Amino acid sequence: RSIHHITAMSAQQALVEAASKNAELLQRINETEYASSALQQSQTYLDDLDREIKNWNSEIQRLELKTASEFKDHKKYAESTARRFMHRAAGKKEQFAEKASKEEREYVEALAAENQAKSRREEWVKNRDEARKQHAMLDDTDRTHKRLQAELDSLYNSIFTGPSPEFPGEDQKEFAMRQAKDAFNTAKQRHEAELQAVNCLRDAEQFMTQALQSLDDARSHSRMDMFGGGTISDMMERDALSKAQNATDKVKMLVQQAQRLSPDVQGLGDINIDQGHAMSDI
Repeated sequence: RSIHHITAMSAQQALVEAASKNAELLQRINETEYASSALQQSQTYLDDLDREIKNWNSEIQRLELKTASEFKDHKKYAESTARRFMHRAAGKKEQFAEKASKEEREYVEALAAENQAKSRREEWVKNRDEARKQHAMLDDTDRTHKRLQAELDSLYNSIFTGPSPEFPGEDQKEFAMRQAKDAFNTAKQRHEAELQAVNCLRDAEQFMTQALQSLDDARSHSRMDMFGGGTISDMMERDALSKAQNATDKVKMLVQQAQRLSPDVQGLGDINIDQGHAMSDI
């Protein structure tokens, strides 16, 4: 109920009646307070994921064109009986075989690069799908927090809005409180941004640990290949290298997020991991 220019007795009664509701609202507001800053970080994360997926889409489009071109060249030698006969008749059988092998190798490597890029894009898409679910949950919580805050403001306004002669000095204290609240919110936002930056760097550290582990796995598979591991070892080595690159991509993205949140965070240079070659490794 709205109470304006009430007597001291009725003001005291209003405070008593509002005490229980005030305590309930404060508790629920405190429980949902995290959502606002978390939602901002979540949106930044989603924007980074969308940007990463867009980059991979462009890269895949380029690789698909290259694969198609390499396949066309490979097909010229793989299916051309006339071309093979002409080289044989001219005594250039070995040159034809070398050229055919080269075109096949280039096609297989182009196809492998395309498939690898699509696999890495799929990982980013999965991350985005999960991030969208988390974002929706945070959005609901943030909406609840804002509604609760509006209810609390309405409760306070019903008692204290306007001049309050029943409470000497209340108007001056209300003005001072608003100034203090603005200063507090500014400091709080800066503090939360720094905490988010720390969380990003912690996540980046975990992904860097994963990358180092994957590189160690790749090294082990490479050693196995030296002692006759064969095609299986080659495949496992390239898979480990791909995982390492995926992890380092996430490290870079998280560090970039931390930089946007805190001016004290320094950037990373490019981290590129040689993925090997599908034909030359076999």
